Amino acid sequence: MEKEFVGKCEACDSNIYCSSGFIEGVVQQDKTLLCFKCSNKKDEGKET
Repeated sequence: MEKEFVGKCEACDSNIYCSSGFIEGVVQQDKTLLCFKCSNKKDEGKET
């Protein structure tokens, strides 16, 4: 399985890759990227 680099996490600057058509992170509304770890931290403060 080949991974393709797509960008850096806006919060922690870690590399984010695309694997089998899936981005290993979250694209925000402003088109910046967050890794899953930082995205989860951001969502912890929100109530659903």
